[in-house]
Amino acid sequence: MGITSLGDVNQYGLTLVLGGGEVSPLDLTSAYGVFANQGVRNPYISILKVENARGEVLEEASYNPEQVLSAETANKISDILTDNVARIPAYGANSPLYFADRPVAAKTGTTNDFRDVWIVGYTPNLVVGAWGGNNNNTSIDKKVAGMVIAPMWRAFMDEALPSLPKEYFMAPEPTSKEIKPVFRGVWQGYNFFTIDKISGRLATEFTPIETQQEIYYPDVHEILNWVDKNDPYGAVPENPSDDPQYTHWEYPVQQWLKTQYLPTPKEPTGNDNIHTLSNSPKIGIINPNNISNYNLNQKITIEISSNGTYPLSKLDFYINNNFIGSSNNSPFLFSFTPAEISSVQIGKNTLKIVATDLVLNKAEVTGEFNVSE
Repeated sequence: MGITSLGDVNQYGLTLVLGGGEVSPLDLTSAYGVFANQGVRNPYISILKVENARGEVLEEASYNPEQVLSAETANKISDILTDNVARIPAYGANSPLYFADRPVAAKTGTTNDFRDVWIVGYTPNLVVGAWGGNNNNTSIDKKVAGMVIAPMWRAFMDEALPSLPKEYFMAPEPTSKEIKPVFRGVWQGYNFFTIDKISGRLATEFTPIETQQEIYYPDVHEILNWVDKNDPYGAVPENPSDDPQYTHWEYPVQQWLKTQYLPTPKEPTGNDNIHTLSNSPKIGIINPNNISNYNLNQKITIEISSNGTYPLSKLDFYINNNFIGSSNNSPFLFSFTPAEISSVQIGKNTLKIVATDLVLNKAEVTGEFNVSE
């Protein structure tokens, strides 16, 4: 991800994952740019272009992008770092890290004895890092980074962001059911069935991930019962006790289990009858259309027609597969100016609308529209 200032790897131990290594603000900020850019690394460049007095380009920087993380990993990190609800216990609902008009990811950090305070924050088109501390490495005020450095970072972002288009992070994919339950935070066991929380019936391929609930048959063991630590994602160990640590952890787990009451669940017999193909929303695009020609600086209002078993609750809008915003209220109008959307191109563009109804049935529709200068 571009961090070059760590030095001798032999001086670091396991605390490196918690930040126990000295890096430069430039390196760290540039590394966070990988998250902002869906896993693509661009080495930082200080001079983009050199022109003479006549405006002729004498030299221009070249880019060598490299995919160093999967886009899904980057999207998960961005999803975590934009979660204002998760920050509320530590920062409050309206901290310097929260922006009401656009998603902004942010991470703060404070080193031992309050010697350094850090923050790195980003949108898909801007990454800003800030560091504070004393030049002689003595402690500063006994306050964490969120109180010391975050307000200064926020003041800069408030000046910089209005000049940039509003861009949105791609949502991460739901955690795969193929991953072992223990890696998804499940301690109750390994065998389960999945229900739809609304109908109370067995989930089907049409049941939204948001309404699915896994119900586990109690079969509680220590994690090494399910995981070979030398091959974590591999098969479940046939003989967990081969690991010398297993019995040390399994014994207290079983002693605790004797004090608990874990009822055996009854599996439903019927399938989810609320989330079905026939119940999914039916929507059409009225505007924009592929007959009209829209100006680059023209305000375009998206209009739809709809019918379905359940009322709509939300529409998500994408242009050329890039998310541009949502509408949560009927009649679900959404306006944009092509010049302000980075994914819009001169000529033919694709609009995709993903509709969600009150019970979270989803459907999508696509259409094309033309933009001219």
